Amino acid sequence: MGFFDFLLGRNNHKSGREDFQAEVKNVDSSKLTPFDEEVSTDIMSADVTQSYNSYSDNGLELQEVQDKVRIVYSGLLAKNGAQDIYVIVGYGNNLRWEDVAYYPLHKIDAETYELVLPVKRDGNINIAFKDAANNWDNNGEMNYTFENHFFEGSS
Repeated sequence: MGFFDFLLGRNNHKSGREDFQAEVKNVDSSKLTPFDEEVSTDIMSADVTQSYNSYSDNGLELQEVQDKVRIVYSGLLAKNGAQDIYVIVGYGNNLRWEDVAYYPLHKIDAETYELVLPVKRDGNINIAFKDAANNWDNNGEMNYTFENHFFEGSS
């Protein structure tokens, strides 16, 4: 059983990776949270409170902006010309993601994408990226994991 099979509670697949890739490729776009440019514009004019750069060499930066988090991505998928990039965000243990959500990233220049979103809860923030061709950037299957300093009440 692969990591994402475990994450999604699946345990009887012939080829977990292929099944998961097919499932993600066929994600109902109505389940994706739309990018609110009006909110993003307001937030982008605000001062960045804190920047978390532990994965800057991979082209990923998290920035605290007011009560939200800004994901700035210029990693592998962006550098290889992907047109539509999605971020998968989950919380808690990196091996047992909770409250998983898919979001389309907003292209801000040729190789840079962003998303501003509220942090839903406490616990680590786990991130992976995929493009429309189902190519993944998941930090060499380790995912990108950040300590959650963004959720109100996190210590």
